[in-house]
Amino acid sequence: MTGAVSPALLDGAGIEMSALLSMPAHPRVLIVALHGGGMRASYFDTPESPDDTEVRSLLRLGSDDGAAVLAVDRPGYGASAHQVPGGLTEPQQANIMWAAVDDFMHTRGLSTPVVLVGHSTGAKVAAYMAAAPGVRPAAGLHMGGVGWHYAAAMRDHLLGRSDSPLSREMFWGRDRWYPPNVAETARAVSSSTPRGEWATVLQWEDELPRLARRIVIPTQIVLAEDERVWNLDDAELTSMAQLFAHAESLTLGIQPGSGHNVSLSHAAAPYHRSVVEFALRQAVRGSSQANCPDAASRR
Repeated sequence: MTGAVSPALLDGAGIEMSALLSMPAHPRVLIVALHGGGMRASYFDTPESPDDTEVRSLLRLGSDDGAAVLAVDRPGYGASAHQVPGGLTEPQQANIMWAAVDDFMHTRGLSTPVVLVGHSTGAKVAAYMAAAPGVRPAAGLHMGGVGWHYAAAMRDHLLGRSDSPLSREMFWGRDRWYPPNVAETARAVSSSTPRGEWATVLQWEDELPRLARRIVIPTQIVLAEDERVWNLDDAELTSMAQLFAHAESLTLGIQPGSGHNVSLSHAAAPYHRSVVEFALRQAVRGSSQANCPDAASRR
């Protein structure tokens, strides 16, 4: 038995935003999931494949385990596309997302801890949210599909040093990581990328160290085994981990058997389970700190 997924509309500081929601009867945590560039909220509600033996959708897995999951079409996607057709920068999106989360929780009468989950560009937005929280500071941050420095081929493309278009393999990796119906799935969950998102892509390399210093909540970073967008050598991963010196905790791991779009791969089920488990751990931690004033004051 898996939780039902329903559409939702949010108010992000006057911008109407579409979302997908799975809500258990008594949610212990709210996972706010932000998709990557060229995708939609449905990226996290992985459609079934003929060879599936287990549920792969983050929304359905979360609901089954007592976590509400709100997967949002980021500003410039879905319902908000007509209001911000050119898209917004990641910091601008972060401000709007906090407004939308606050509106959602107020409307639903929720007071559960919030854990931010983002993939690729969505992970960048989640990092900005975590570094400059709104009325409700997040209890945890999960970043998937985002590193620090771009891989050489990606960098050349972003700098205009390559005339060749980006290959499918750059964002997907090997075909064997995905179910046989992945092309159909990709069409169902994809969207055009607003121009505004490309304007600040390379700034991330300079921004991450600044953001990481301001992130104090538990943080989890997961990158795919066959990741080609980002540089993933050992020295790079070590340096990236050291940026989060002020985070209460940090785990940085590699998801085996997947390319960049982990949530659409064969590895989606174990990956999403690990995300939900992380979120639920932060909910317990948050509740413990709320009941222990001394612990809260030491944060």
